Amino acid sequence: MLRPLIAIALTTAAVQAQTTPRAPIRPLGAIIAKAPVTFDTLINVRGLSDGRIVVNDAVGFKLITLDSTFTKVTVWSDTTANSKRNYGTQPAVIMPVAADSSVLLELRTQAFTTIDPQGNFGRVFAMPKAGDGTAVALSTMYGGAGIDPQGRLVHFGNPTPIAIRNPGCGPTKPALTADSVPLVRANFESRTVDTIARIRFSFMTADIVENPGQPGCWQWRQKVDVLPVYGDQWMLLTDGRSRSCASTTITWIGSRPTARKRPRRKCPSTGGRSRLKKSSV
Repeated sequence: MLRPLIAIALTTAAVQAQTTPRAPIRPLGAIIAKAPVTFDTLINVRGLSDGRIVVNDAVGFKLITLDSTFTKVTVWSDTTANSKRNYGTQPAVIMPVAADSSVLLELRTQAFTTIDPQGNFGRVFAMPKAGDGTAVALSTMYGGAGIDPQGRLVHFGNPTPIAIRNPGCGPTKPALTADSVPLVRANFESRTVDTIARIRFSFMTADIVENPGQPGCWQWRQKVDVLPVYGDQWMLLTDGRSRSCASTTITWIGSRPTARKRPRRKCPSTGGRSRLKKSSV
């Protein structure tokens, strides 16, 4: 009796595998260039209009540019004496602004510094809201934080802490909360912060499962995943709009209160059909 059941289960799984659409396999192709410098970690990478690439190594404490052929390395900031600006021994992140300029956010000082396309450091200015430095830095790593054409800082807010407690026993699985964060726009002049949307985002690396030794009781189980966070992907576009891509939906968040049509598009992260929503905030 056991063998027929196994055969039926395998047949069913094979049929489901054949009917479930799979994402196309796209080979990377041959390596055409290799940078002559190594990095400890690549926190931020930004392409410039002339083909150069700005690379921020927040663990190796250096900010450099590579030309389009990966043969010329220009150091903008590191810990050596002949650097244009000393990077220091604390992590920093970069964000794009108008044209090819950037801003550097130092987590130690919670202050921004402007950088022109030639790597010259300019004025220093404070955060619109004190205490948001960590959230802004995380937004550059798990999103597309930046300064829009109106000069406002766009990033996600601080994630709400999730209380870790004993799940206990009960007929239903306890639900996790605080699985989203606000997407905000901060004004440097008025020092105000407005929420423009909410996105799915969580640092949870654990799940609640039934305790095998106590039926009806629940326990925490550590997750092993290549992705450190769970949630939607989002980015800031050059015209000031924000783009969020969930598993089935692409949402366009406009920078001005104007009505727009809603054509259908595909979500690039899944390849499935989705609704493209242009909304005013």
